[in-house]
Amino acid sequence: MATETPHLAIDGYVETWEDAEHLAAVALRCMGFEAEVTGPGTDAGIDVAGPGVVGQVKFQDRRVGRPDVQRLVGAGAHRDVAGDH
Repeated sequence: MATETPHLAIDGYVETWEDAEHLAAVALRCMGFEAEVTGPGTDAGIDVAGPGVVGQVKFQDRRVGRPDVQRLVGAGAHRDVAGDH
């Protein structure tokens, strides 16, 4: 039996930061990554991770600017994104 690629469907609004993190993990799985939410605790800014991918989720009502992207790149540099998470 073939494994189906997850389908990204938004049914309603993303109302919490937890919803946003889970939506990000689903989006990455739709792109072929084995991504999971990292869970609460000290995560160095990484909210979603998997072999070869990390994600930092921002739950806010404004555009994300360069400083946020630079922090994500810095957080990813301290994590082996090519190996296991």
